[in-house]
Amino acid sequence: MDADSDAQCWQVHRFSLGRSYSELADLVTGIAPDLDSWARARGVRDGQRFLIGPDGRPDLRVNACLGSAKWRNLKERSQRDYTYSVGVWLNFLLALGVNWWDAQESDAEEFFFWRVTDPENSDRVQSNSFSRDLAALQKFYRWTRKNFGTANPFEDFDAPRATRREDVKWLDPGGFKRWLDLGVRGMDLSGRPDAWWRGRNEQRDAAFCEGLFGNGLRVSEWASVVLPELPAYDRRRGYFTCQLADACAKGGYGHPYWTPRSAMKGVLSYIEGPRAAAVRRARAAGRYERVKGMRMVTFPS
Repeated sequence: MDADSDAQCWQVHRFSLGRSYSELADLVTGIAPDLDSWARARGVRDGQRFLIGPDGRPDLRVNACLGSAKWRNLKERSQRDYTYSVGVWLNFLLALGVNWWDAQESDAEEFFFWRVTDPENSDRVQSNSFSRDLAALQKFYRWTRKNFGTANPFEDFDAPRATRREDVKWLDPGGFKRWLDLGVRGMDLSGRPDAWWRGRNEQRDAAFCEGLFGNGLRVSEWASVVLPELPAYDRRRGYFTCQLADACAKGGYGHPYWTPRSAMKGVLSYIEGPRAAAVRRARAAGRYERVKGMRMVTFPS
């Protein structure tokens, strides 16, 4: 089980089946051979998220929802985002001293104010982000009401209208290049290396940003692309036609996309330079052999 947040509050964790938890063996003594067997017998999936309360104990009703078919039917990103939305709500109620099953509509209204408007909250979000929280909590409370009879404090809550930020700034190609030099490559205004720069992997990060700027994919979509999906380089082409896999595209619908030659050159330069060197160092150090449960995927040449 891997923790995703700090203690003294509700924490999001994930099941990591197949790992040895010898220090927790006493929890299932006389019930199951080991913790892994106990979890699998209850339909737990590898990577499934669950919540631990500030007292170090799980709330079985909360986690029953997170492991339910309704939650599993969500896309992976929605599962992640909705689970964190539930965690934010539970921590808000923790600060109020209110149990989640006793929460009222007035608590939901206060949550909206704190999440979106409260000047004391340095982590405020836009109303469209709160709409995601609201969708998650509606789903959570509909499920717990059906299964445990809990009231839904968001039942009559009016969803806020999504608003576009007024301070959005657009970068033309020249502005993007300047931002890339200063913010990613670690250059100063004269184009020389900045002595104060403390970044790492500048070539990798610059190649990633140039790809996003050129092909218009979402961050998670571009990050999902693996080497065999890249087309062969041809210096005569201005753009390269690529295909995004269904499982990696928003909504599950893969589609073609086009990457300009300049962005493709940056990606290939990183692959053949710093990345190849990092792979060689990892192989020499035997790091790949120490990866537990590693799967090797081969592609036809």
